[in-house]
This record gives sequence, structure tokens and C-alpha cells, in this order.
Amino acid sequence: MVTKTGPYALSMWRPWGLLTVTDRLTIPKNPENRVNLHVGWRGDVYLHSGKRWDPVGAEAAEACGLSLVDDDVPTGYIGIATLVDVHKDDGDKPCGCNRVWAEPGVWHWVWENVRPFRTVVDLPGRQGLFRPDPTVVARTPELLAV
Repeated sequence: MVTKTGPYALSMWRPWGLLTVTDRLTIPKNPENRVNLHVGWRGDVYLHSGKRWDPVGAEAAEACGLSLVDDDVPTGYIGIATLVDVHKDDGDKPCGCNRVWAEPGVWHWVWENVRPFRTVVDLPGRQGLFRPDPTVVARTPELLAV
């Protein structure tokens, strides 16, 4: 159950998480598409790159100027982003999200202030919105340091 206070974490199939935090794309990856995960909560979300590889994500990255292969994309906690909006795209009337990344007919999680970690923290994630590992939360200032 999602309460009013964070922090929370979200695990994404690889390479979608990396595409969310990287600054190497010609068109930044925003929003995150979710089929059935609507939440009323807003705030910072720890981003986790899961174990499963999605070749569609690699194709999308290539179309935006970034070549990725499975072995090059790490698993674990990779950054933080501020969740500022969650809305359903009904498909008939575009919601205003970038159509390069926004899928019609699903929930769009809109990010601001995306901050990649300096290093990946190789700890497991889980499905849905979940509480991040306390070790990662404690290390956040160090992980975000420039």
C-alpha cells in the first residue's frame, strides 16, 4: 500500500531505467509508461534497473542516438527522479507527453529533476512501487555527489 510519505522506489526493465537517467539521448526518456500502476503519491522515487532485458527499449534507444547491448546495462539502483504527475492517456486525445516515449492507452509517470547516481548500487528491486533499501537511502548524498 502506498502511503502519503516516501521515499519509494520503482524497478524498470533494462534498459528503460538507464534511458530515464542518462543524458546521452537526443530526446530525454519521459514519461515512464505503466499499464496498471496508478498512484496518487508524488515526490522523489529511487530508480532501479531490474534484471529483465527488453529489446524494444534497446531499439528505442538506438532511434534516439544511443546504442546499447544487454551486457552494458547494469542492474540495481541507478538514480532518483521526482514524480510530478501520473495520468492516463486515453489514446484518442493526446495528453501532451512526448510521443517518442509516451505510449497511448497507459498510465504516464512524469518525471522532473532526474538525478543519476555516480555508481550503481547492486541490490535487488521488486515489482510495483516499493520502499528502497535503507542502505541506498543512507548513501544518497554520496551517490549524488558530483
